[in-house]
Amino acid sequence: MQTTTALFSVGLLAFAAVLALRGRRQLPGQARWIALAILFGFMAVDEAIMVHERLEQALSTDWQALYAPIGAVAAVIWLAALRALWRMPPARVLWIAGAITWVGSQTLEALAWSGATLNPGGQYLNYAEEVLELVGTLLFVWALLIALAVPSGTTSATKPADQPAESSASSRTSLTSST
Repeated sequence: MQTTTALFSVGLLAFAAVLALRGRRQLPGQARWIALAILFGFMAVDEAIMVHERLEQALSTDWQALYAPIGAVAAVIWLAALRALWRMPPARVLWIAGAITWVGSQTLEALAWSGATLNPGGQYLNYAEEVLELVGTLLFVWALLIALAVPSGTTSATKPADQPAESSASSRTSLTSST
């Protein structure tokens, strides 16, 4: 691990893995959450010990090409999680935004590098790529936190319709009657 940013990224990915493991108990489709936890765990380990960078050097092949099959599996897992989050609009939007951000980060990385050589100006794209990875992971974590906060049996991350909102008039009455 080279930077404090990488350490923070590892921590976020590991936290996402833990949240996904919690999802196996609280959210529909136990297998999808276990698969997601494994994926986030793999990403944390890869970031911590720089697996993709080492593979790229050892095999003289762009790591994004090497990881394409993992990316395809990740997309399937992501879609399975999206299906479970679909009826929770805030979690769904954050989940989709996280994926868009991650795809954007990987696009910037592809533009920044030619194989193992940083293109002219690529360091600026590289900084933006790292920021987008972190933001994308934060969005995934936020989506999972929202989904896990929804009480079992409800299908929305908003207040269930059968629970009436407390009116301000009744609140004032209870406050004035206690004085």
